[in-house]
Amino acid sequence: MENKFEKNNQQNQINKFEKNNQINQINQFKNEKITQINILEHIKKKNRNKVVLIDQNRFTMFPHVFSDCEKEENLFPILIRHQTQILIKKIKNNGRGESILIGSSGAGKSFILFHSAIFFSYLKNWIVLYIPNTEELLKMEEFEAAKQILKDIWNRYGTWFFDSLSEKERNDLNISLSTNLLTEDQKKFLIKECKQVIYALKIGSFKEYHKLIIVDEWNALWNEKPPKQHFLNKFKNFYSTSNVFLLMAISSKFQTFGKFDVLKFLTISREVYIYNEEEFESILENYKSLKKLPNDFPKQDLEKITGRVPRVLFFISIAFQNKKDQFNWLEDAKQKTKNHYQEIVWKVFQKIEQRKSQKLYKDRNALLFIIRVFLNKSFGDLPKFWEVAGLFQGYSKIGFSPICEWVFEAISEYIYREFPQIVELLALFYEIRFYSLELYVSSIFYSGFLTFIDLPNVDLAGNIRSHNSFHIGVSSQILQNKNEKIKQLNPGTLIRCFENHPVVDFIIYSLNKQLFYIQISPEYYPNHSPKIDPLFTKTIEEYENQTIIEYYSNLTNMKLLTEKDKLPENQFYVYITNHQIYFPKKEFINQPVVLVNKERLSHLNPELWNYISGNFDK
Repeated sequence: MENKFEKNNQQNQINKFEKNNQINQINQFKNEKITQINILEHIKKKNRNKVVLIDQNRFTMFPHVFSDCEKEENLFPILIRHQTQILIKKIKNNGRGESILIGSSGAGKSFILFHSAIFFSYLKNWIVLYIPNTEELLKMEEFEAAKQILKDIWNRYGTWFFDSLSEKERNDLNISLSTNLLTEDQKKFLIKECKQVIYALKIGSFKEYHKLIIVDEWNALWNEKPPKQHFLNKFKNFYSTSNVFLLMAISSKFQTFGKFDVLKFLTISREVYIYNEEEFESILENYKSLKKLPNDFPKQDLEKITGRVPRVLFFISIAFQNKKDQFNWLEDAKQKTKNHYQEIVWKVFQKIEQRKSQKLYKDRNALLFIIRVFLNKSFGDLPKFWEVAGLFQGYSKIGFSPICEWVFEAISEYIYREFPQIVELLALFYEIRFYSLELYVSSIFYSGFLTFIDLPNVDLAGNIRSHNSFHIGVSSQILQNKNEKIKQLNPGTLIRCFENHPVVDFIIYSLNKQLFYIQISPEYYPNHSPKIDPLFTKTIEEYENQTIIEYYSNLTNMKLLTEKDKLPENQFYVYITNHQIYFPKKEFINQPVVLVNKERLSHLNPELWNYISGNFDK
């Protein structure tokens, strides 16, 4: 016992010595009281990456989904842009180098930098040093709200702020990296802070980390004063000699300086959906009645603020909230929207009329899932301004995989909070419920990381064929493109089949080298079309006229059987339905189909399953 105590005591002394040594190395570069050592210790202690925000004094442009603020003026900061995808891929592939964002004022450069910072702060072995331009994010009159936003970002997303000022000094000083707001003393102070952080990232165990330095409005920092040029050159030298990627934005307000490689420029632009006159007048009328807009509100500004939500959802919601009796306005609204949205909105209104006496679904988690499905499918009516293509990694019939899950959750929360009645009505639609089933099932097989699920080998009558369950393991997914052949299929891959695939919704080549053809349907198997037969008979031109069985057997090096109506060894057809009933008819029992029904899936999320397993009437 004493030996163990002595050993622990010695180790504690060693750790204390190492910590003190590291603190001393940093302290020699500073006189003022600073806090970056705490940041670095937290990085090490938590074994995760943190975003270090320098000069984070007051931010008000971040949406209030991060806080309890009542006001929400601008939602698009939380939207992931398509250019963010390009940057993320480039930075991850290279690990070092530089990239420069250029674009007109308001194009979204700062928001792309912000999302890049958040994204990489969640990756292993990355540390992010983020230096925003606070001139545009600064509004003195909303300081308390801004402070609450900062606090919530800090607590919720593990973001650590680097700040050497006391709370009183932060309240007294208006600190920004913009040259027109900083005194010379403040500029020198910030330069010193940045140099200290750079040094801290070089020492100790942080040498092995990838570093991402993000500087907004780089050219706004560049002036004739030597300290500023020296400060920027420090970053240049650091990233060029270390495992660092430098990402910067060039402000359109200042003249571009220095020599840059034109190949490193990424131009940022924003497309705004343009309303026609009739549509504009109709939306404006509803908005004015809610006392949210003045009578002379300009059309171009309306186009900007209505880009926050899908147009269908936006138009229905403002009309919906404008009437005391939620169904009296239908006839008028249908006439206004029929020419604009045609079948999409027309179906929505028809369904509302049919369901107006029915009790609406209320479970919050299920409703948030419904919003996810709505955004996934979008009814084909999301404006380009909303850039949903940049929000998700890819599209398929079954669902999306968000680039940044918390961003997706923030958007869902916003819609749930602002348009609750519409979300409840969406829950009644056949299309939403049907795709909810598909998305729910697909998330069971692949949750975004290594996923295992056991399925019993049950026939269509509910009888167990074998006591050996299927142990399905998935570690990655690919989106199938109808016009491109899959050249290689590795074990552990889930294939999201192209839309309108003739037989199945997705295919899994499990880690144990078993192949599963998976069909999801709300229909009874006898009523479903197609069944298993097209696997053996249907040829696809893009597959060089091979049958589906032949194509995937060749991909996985599985031997085909001489019997053309039987599945090869280690291949299985799985039929997943939300119904409980079995199919006792002999003609179906003998088919090589594995049945997965309600009792096998409902325990994973009972509330959501109660919604999904409802009547699928059209």
